[in-house]
Formats: sequence, structure tokens, C-alpha cells
Amino acid sequence: MSRNVVKPSWVLFPIFAIAGLIVLLFRSRAKSPQSVIKKILSPLGLSPQMVKYWTAVSAFETADQNVKPYSPWNSRVLRDSKNLFNIIVPGSQRLQYGEGQTIFPTWEDSVIGLYERVMKPFRYPAHVESLEDLVRYMKLKNYFTAPLDGYLKGARYWYDKLYPNG
Repeated sequence: MSRNVVKPSWVLFPIFAIAGLIVLLFRSRAKSPQSVIKKILSPLGLSPQMVKYWTAVSAFETADQNVKPYSPWNSRVLRDSKNLFNIIVPGSQRLQYGEGQTIFPTWEDSVIGLYERVMKPFRYPAHVESLEDLVRYMKLKNYFTAPLDGYLKGARYWYDKLYPNG
């Protein structure tokens, strides 16, 4: 006579809980702003260095200086808009505060928006020699209205923090 042994469900709970935490950890790591930017921009022909420059710009644009510790991608605007670059697209759905940044459904859509609405129409190069060259070009194309020196300093700060070895 065979007998089925049924284990109580509480015995399986810790196993499923740990498995769920592991999956959640890997999903959150796989979808960092850095990985999203790289995933979208790299296949578009930008040099790896240029992808890093745009990542530093994103970190600078979305870091809330009033939140301690000062870290990238923590602004309310980013949380509410999923806009990794704080871009403003005329005719789009926009935030009712801040500078009226465009609201995107996903981070991926905001990177595509950067490429389609900024980089392509304003003929951004696929590679520049330095972060400073990119920021100067951005200023020339009216990407930002802040003083050039302050924007350069902020973008450089995040580049050095994100890529300490260049």
C-alpha cells in the first residue's frame, strides 16, 4: 500500500520567499538606469564612451541635491515622469511642476525619446572626444539653460563617480 506524504505548505514558504527575493534582486539590478541607457543607445551606433557620457548627463539631470545622501536617479521628477534626461517634448504629456518635463511610460521610452527627439533632429554626434565636448554641444543646441560651467561641473562629478576608471 502506497502512502502519499503531504508536506505542510509552511515548510515550502521559506523556499518560495527566498526564490522570490533572488528574482527581485536580479530584476532590479538588471533594470538600473545605467543598464537601460546602455541597452537602448549602444545598438544605435553610439560609441561606448558616448553612452557613458549620456549616462553621466542622466545622473546629473535626475539627482535631487536636496536628498541625502546625494545620489543619481532619485528625483521626484524622475519618479513621476520616468524621464531619465529631463527632456521636454512639445505637445507631449508633461508634469504640472518642475519645468514641465515630458512624462514617459517607461525609462526605455525616455531613452528612445532622447534619441528620436533630441539626438537625431539636432544631429548629435555618435562620438565626441570628451564629456566637456558633449556638454558644450548640448549647450549650443539649447539642451539646457543653466550656465555652462555649472552643468559641466555637475556632469563631470557624476561621470567620475560612476566611472572612476574612465
